[in-house]
Amino acid sequence: LESDSVQIIPKTRQNEALSFVKQGLKDISISRSNERAKNWGVQVPGDPTQRIYVWFDALNIYQSGVGFDWDNKLYKKWWPADLHVIGKGILRFHAVYWPAFLLSASLSLPKTIFVHGYLTVDGQKMSKTVGNVIDPLEFINAYGVDALRYYLLREIPSTGDGDFSKNRFKEVYNADLANGLGNLVSRVAKLCETANYTHLGSKEGISAHLIAIEGYSEALSEFRFHDALSFVWKKISELDKFINNEKPWKPPKRLNPNSKAQKSQFSRLFFRELNNFKF
Repeated sequence: LESDSVQIIPKTRQNEALSFVKQGLKDISISRSNERAKNWGVQVPGDPTQRIYVWFDALNIYQSGVGFDWDNKLYKKWWPADLHVIGKGILRFHAVYWPAFLLSASLSLPKTIFVHGYLTVDGQKMSKTVGNVIDPLEFINAYGVDALRYYLLREIPSTGDGDFSKNRFKEVYNADLANGLGNLVSRVAKLCETANYTHLGSKEGISAHLIAIEGYSEALSEFRFHDALSFVWKKISELDKFINNEKPWKPPKRLNPNSKAQKSQFSRLFFRELNNFKF
């Protein structure tokens, strides 16, 4: 853990795992009595009174699921894993027990463990009893899957706890996607249509420009998706301000309204500047 052989993100979770280790480790049993396990789980070979400890069984599915001991080619393709994504409540099992299991068997460790927080609803823990469990299909059917993904990435801190609110979802959808980005795209598309401007660059070029936004790539590499989107929205705001200031729908007074050449030149100059805001 200290050498970052297994990188744990965020740092606070790495410190939490290290603190547990430094308290002193004891051997753990990888089996449970039938009584303790309530007769549930895989029976220990040769001992019908014992069941395999559920976490020893469950964690090894990461290995068996990608070909360990049954498809070596598949196993080499997928292991060691680049990334484990887990909730904060199971950090100890993945950051301490799981590496110990693998090292004891001389197997490679996963490269990174990303630990996310919990999701509450209107400030309350989700509960079937309370009846406040969120059904993602409800939002997907009404707004589309990308809108739901956007809200989660934009509003929920990826490394901490976050709150889901139906009212807030609608606010973000309308403010950011419908009125904000949607209105901007509509304005630019209309300007392109008016100026007969059909090409703002390749997908690769636009992606490269996005990556070049200061802070964006660093935020993504650290799984701070809400921060990455904040950088993108800063760029969107700059573009919106640029269009408002330039007023391309209202050409300069010096422009001869009857001159197609001057109109064309103005359009080229405007869209040359617009290209600087690609994202």
